[in-house]
Amino acid sequence: MFFFKVTRLAAFAAGCEIFEIKLSRGYSETHFREDLKILYNKLGMENKKIVFMFGDQHVAEEGQIFRISFSKT
Repeated sequence: MFFFKVTRLAAFAAGCEIFEIKLSRGYSETHFREDLKILYNKLGMENKKIVFMFGDQHVAEEGQIFRISFSKT
């Protein structure tokens, strides 16, 4: 995907770390919440600059989209 390549380049240029969910067999809502905890820890506790890459290929369950949408507000 061209969008992800450009995003990776921009993240590198800005000195940001890339956080991307890695789906596996049996990936569930619980795994997704754990991944978000890791992301929030890096952002809040470690104060790292991070680009969160999340595309349609990262969606295992529809509820994940809603969780991300509501967590931004």
